[in-house]
Amino acid sequence: MQRIGIRELKARASEVLRQVREERVTYEITLRGQAIAHIVPALEEPGAPETPAGWLAALDRLTADIASTWPEGVGADDAIADVRRSL
Repeated sequence: MQRIGIRELKARASEVLRQVREERVTYEITLRGQAIAHIVPALEEPGAPETPAGWLAALDRLTADIASTWPEGVGADDAIADVRRSL
């Protein structure tokens, strides 16, 4: 994920959005060094979920992706508490 300040985003909006669309780049938008938003590519993969079964299949894939990198022995409540403490 690339970081970009809000002023730079304003100056380069067309270029940034082209990168998001064509290169699938993800941006974290900052204001005075603090993250305020993310720009992510829209879901455009073939077979994008348009039915409840499609959405459930997409959620299953997302769950598998998250589970493959989730630290052993860390619960979601612990992870959320850590994030809140860091803010």
